Amino acid sequence: MSEADPREVASKQNLPMVVKVARTAKGFQLLCNGKPFQIKGAAGYEHYDLLHKAGGNSVRLWSTDYASTLLDEAERNQLKVTLGLWMGTGQQGFDYYDKVAVKHQLAELREQVLRYRNHPALLMWGVSNELDNTSKGRVQVWEAVEEVARMVHELDPNHPTVLVLSSALRDFALMRKTCPSIDIIATNAFRNLYKVPLKFERNGWDGPYLITEFGAAGYWESQAAEWKTAFEQSSSAKAEFVRLNYENVIANNPRCLGSYVFYWGQKQEYTSSWFSTFSATGQKTALADEMQHLWTGRYPANRAPYIGTVSLNKKIDTENIILKPNTPYQATITAFDPENDPLTIRWSVVPDYDQPALSIEPAELHTAPLPVPNAVQASEGLSATIRTPAKAGPYRLMVTVADDQGSIGTANVPFYVGKLLNN
Repeated sequence: MSEADPREVASKQNLPMVVKVARTAKGFQLLCNGKPFQIKGAAGYEHYDLLHKAGGNSVRLWSTDYASTLLDEAERNQLKVTLGLWMGTGQQGFDYYDKVAVKHQLAELREQVLRYRNHPALLMWGVSNELDNTSKGRVQVWEAVEEVARMVHELDPNHPTVLVLSSALRDFALMRKTCPSIDIIATNAFRNLYKVPLKFERNGWDGPYLITEFGAAGYWESQAAEWKTAFEQSSSAKAEFVRLNYENVIANNPRCLGSYVFYWGQKQEYTSSWFSTFSATGQKTALADEMQHLWTGRYPANRAPYIGTVSLNKKIDTENIILKPNTPYQATITAFDPENDPLTIRWSVVPDYDQPALSIEPAELHTAPLPVPNAVQASEGLSATIRTPAKAGPYRLMVTVADDQGSIGTANVPFYVGKLLNN
């Protein structure tokens, strides 16, 4: 009998859900209290009501931070939660050779399992996140993961363990040998999502798997300008990109238990719009519309504005645009609203990067740059006059197209002011 804990978060009226991984004639499926459950999920902390309304049924959380509140909110909106058990990474300074630190971490995670194991919204435990990509120690890392997974099974036989790896699937053979208590393998994959089934096959994994993050092509894997900054897809292009990936890799895949689109909310990472399915004020993008269509077979009654291309000085958003300092230039965008709602266009210029994405410090990636004052001289309809900053360097012209029904489209174009230095 598993030990009791008076601090457990549990419903007074509901028992914990019993979740199992079952083998089928063609592959695998989750069973929740004996009923098949295909994950139609999103990763994020907000808009759970809109996720349920769009046909989603699950949320992924990376750790137990604010878990009591978020689990309750998920339950209110009929969503099940993959709850993360965060394990320290090398990037955070965690050393898996340090046996005292590993033991202390295991004790902390044990407390988290005891606290949340009986919550009726709990679906499964997400053990760590991309340790194959963020930590050194190989054997020591996977031994620590196995200790956590084994501890989860001892305390909570009702919910499976899922190990979240990077799309590189590093150390896969060693991980499999060392971690027999892991029930499901998961991966985070974006531009290379289409490679995931073949990668699992080549690594000899014939068990169930899960896509715990997918969405727009990542900034670290996108084409870049001469000065190393990445080109970002428009919100409309992201929706189409995700649709194709979902239909070709996730949907109707008998070994894939489902997926979590990234990111359900607004997130500053490289830009304010790169992974954001919503604006900071809650306006939805085309990706939210597309996920509803993929989950339910129907689009919402009012869809987000469509964006084609942005041009600056007659060059489009995937060209190298080098401009003179303190000089006015014309910017234009192609856009329309599916329901012919009136559109409002907002322009801004922000500082940008001039180095490869993977060399940028995480804190900088997640810090929103302040708009350049007075850079937008005038705007009318789908065009604007932009005066370049006097200071040389990389910048990005950001554009938001909003209807009057709570939806937006986003796009941007990077440009360089002054003489481009050798990189």
